[in-house]
Amino acid sequence: LRNTAALLSAGLLTACGNGGTPDAASPWQDSRHTLRFDENGEFRILVFCDVHGRGDALTELTKKNLTLLVERESPDLVMFGGDNTWGISDEKMLKNCISDMVEILEEKQIPWGHVYGNHDAEGDNVPKEKQQKIYESFAYCVSQAGDEDLPGLGNYVLPVLAPDSDEVLFNVWALDSGMYLSEEESAAYLPIESTFAGYSGSSYDYIRPEQIRWYTETSEQMEAYNGAAVPGLMVFHIPLQEYYNAWVNRAALPHTGEKREAVCASEINSGMFAALRGRGDVRAVVCGHDHINNADVEYKGIHLVYGMSVDYLAYPELATQGAQRGCTVIELSADGSLTDIT
Repeated sequence: LRNTAALLSAGLLTACGNGGTPDAASPWQDSRHTLRFDENGEFRILVFCDVHGRGDALTELTKKNLTLLVERESPDLVMFGGDNTWGISDEKMLKNCISDMVEILEEKQIPWGHVYGNHDAEGDNVPKEKQQKIYESFAYCVSQAGDEDLPGLGNYVLPVLAPDSDEVLFNVWALDSGMYLSEEESAAYLPIESTFAGYSGSSYDYIRPEQIRWYTETSEQMEAYNGAAVPGLMVFHIPLQEYYNAWVNRAALPHTGEKREAVCASEINSGMFAALRGRGDVRAVVCGHDHINNADVEYKGIHLVYGMSVDYLAYPELATQGAQRGCTVIELSADGSLTDIT
């Protein structure tokens, strides 16, 4: 991870591979644009969280800074980390807003993907199924709806291949972390009010067992296909409870950035972090949701990263919170090294 002026938070990560030549059917859905390390063995990802597009277009400041960051960083892939839009119930307006958000990416022919947050499709907003068709109508969108039998929408993996072969060196995982607990789930906590110290009485959703099973099984299949475990990055919107555990113990752990508000995870611990540790392939998780946190803590071998945002309207006086305004830059290297955190 590294800092690139006040607008940017750090990024990390690296990749490796065994040089084998897979001969079985690939366990992932092919992307419309193949992602590949360049001839120098480098691959750069930008993550924008909580863009919060609210109408036909982004605010002038949001659009300006998003464009500036893309032009300055020249990414190979951009991921939008949820709450990309907020309060849009009209499909035409939604498409116009997304078009404004990705205009610079489409112009420069940069592949981009997204996950959903709790605000994108809440209430009367355009449903995810219709949103997904709009997203995928853009030429350089690499997002996928994923298995329709899984909870949520947009559970998928994007492999990043070697410069000169189809060996998978890195995986970019995307998951739908949901929106809110059901009434039944929330009612189960009423007698005791809260079991999670990080954010008492949270109504936010959690990654479901079926999604965790899909990740675990797909990860295992990709290891078998590739001949070795494939390191990866995972992007979803609502943080895990372990973000709070990591921050509380930060003094004894490698960490950067700050926590300026609660870790608004679900009351229910999904078991996702345990599954990640069990597989041992995901090096970092990037989430959004908490708009003025920008911490990255390496906890039990996994970087738990708060992604940056270019939105300036989510909270009063958010424009003054400059340390969390920007994007997260993630540097991958095909030689297996991990970028230093500065």
